[in-house]
Amino acid sequence: MDRQRVILEKEIKDAQEKKNNIYSAFVDESKIGREGTKDFFFKLALLCGGVISLSVTYIGYLVSIKDYVIGYPEFLLAGWFFLLICVFASTYRNRSYSFFVHWQLQKRYVECRLEEEEIVQKHMKQYPESYINVEREGDIEKMLRISTQRIKQYKEAIAQNARKEERTNWWWISLERIANITFIAGLFFIILFAAFNLPHVRYQLSQDILYFIQHVNVEK
Repeated sequence: MDRQRVILEKEIKDAQEKKNNIYSAFVDESKIGREGTKDFFFKLALLCGGVISLSVTYIGYLVSIKDYVIGYPEFLLAGWFFLLICVFASTYRNRSYSFFVHWQLQKRYVECRLEEEEIVQKHMKQYPESYINVEREGDIEKMLRISTQRIKQYKEAIAQNARKEERTNWWWISLERIANITFIAGLFFIILFAAFNLPHVRYQLSQDILYFIQHVNVEK
């Protein structure tokens, strides 16, 4: 067995090991990454729901104030609008990210399969006698045609997965940005609404406290 043949066989083995190692690493990393980011945006969606619930409670208190008209309702509506968008963006961002990781992992795996197949084909051309399925002269040509067809299919699959990866990556990043921006904007408008109505709340609280003190003094 000459040196060139030993090198080619080693390249085949290395390509197979590389394929398996990359596949395992991507599975582990993608699992950790998906869980972490999914948990963050899931909590962000819950936080938006919590802020909306608190604002509804705040409105209920404002309505209970006698002869009080709620001020700056447009800020409240804007806050709700942005927070609801954040909820939907956070939810679908997680879904898009899962698709992105799937297509990315699949593309890398097919790339490794392509590299392995090209090395095997090179070895097949130089040392056809090392393949036990080769009994006649035409057998190696048939195997080479099949190998060439597989290489073509791998290249097509890589291109297809790359397009899907790029598309889902765009959606993932866009939804992530939308979620972050709308959360800040929604929180900002809710705080403005609460702040502008706060003086009236303070006045009502002072009146309630004064009434309570007077009522206690009368009983004494």
